[in-house]
Amino acid sequence: MKAVRLDFPGITAAQTRAIVQDMATSWGRCPAWRRLAQRYVPSGADVGVRIHRAVRDEIEYRREVGEVIQSPGVTLQRRFGDCDCKTLLVGALCEAHGIGWRPMLLGYSGDALVDVGVDDSLQGVRAFHIWPQLYIKRSPWLPGRWVDCETCHMPEVADLPPPAWGEHPRAYMDRVKKTL
Repeated sequence: MKAVRLDFPGITAAQTRAIVQDMATSWGRCPAWRRLAQRYVPSGADVGVRIHRAVRDEIEYRREVGEVIQSPGVTLQRRFGDCDCKTLLVGALCEAHGIGWRPMLLGYSGDALVDVGVDDSLQGVRAFHIWPQLYIKRSPWLPGRWVDCETCHMPEVADLPPPAWGEHPRAYMDRVKKTL
């Protein structure tokens, strides 16, 4: 599968979420990507935590003008991307490792900051951030749970530790605001 970079002027939040989900699923099914994903983050215990750490720490967060969605291969090669590019990379790595995941959105409805779940309506919501949640099962006989996997660290804005495993983006943004 070839690495591509796509420009989407005027893309909506719903379209971004759908594209990220579809591209991650496609990449996760590609045998060449699965081999690369295994080399980048080997399988084993706590692979979800290790995916989070690798993408958070090794892929620089960079804002972009407009909306550009680059493939996981491009993001991995360039070592940078914005929130949708990092979410797509996490999703493709999860797909390759057989981990459930979903893209989540944070946006504004009027002046209120709202979480937009997978099944929630995007009507009237201006999204401004996307991040992945991973479905983590601790044992085969117990139900799993969705865990936030925020990977967008902004060291140029505030001298803070990066987002922790399981930390919601809103909690991370609150930490950033307190230091400004």
